[in-house]
Amino acid sequence: AAKQHSKKSPAKAKKPEASKPVDKSPLKKTEGKRGEKRKAPEMEGDKRKQMLLDVFTGVKLYLPPSVEGFRKLKRYFVAYDGDLVQEYEATSATHVMERTEDNPAAKHVSPEWIWECIRKRRLVTPC
Repeated sequence: AAKQHSKKSPAKAKKPEASKPVDKSPLKKTEGKRGEKRKAPEMEGDKRKQMLLDVFTGVKLYLPPSVEGFRKLKRYFVAYDGDLVQEYEATSATHVMERTEDNPAAKHVSPEWIWECIRKRRLVTPC
């Protein structure tokens, strides 16, 4: 019985050993794929961002924190190469979300304008 047990033990040990390298290889490949997948979207995202980064080049926007969705608008506007100006710099803004008496020449725009520019990958008529 001990001999049979010995025979079964090496056989059992061999199966897991045989399956472990097989399991490890796909896991390593999977981990590699996971790493590649993570890098690929970042790289693709970088490529996409590079194509879109210039959407708001030259646009200086005064975006008041009171605007609904401020954080998201700010993040996207800056990601697409826009320059945000602070309230005390609002006179230097080329575009504003709220009309200011200090800068009547600035174009009045809306959050929808930002999303539309991003969708069309270019500046559109302010809305």
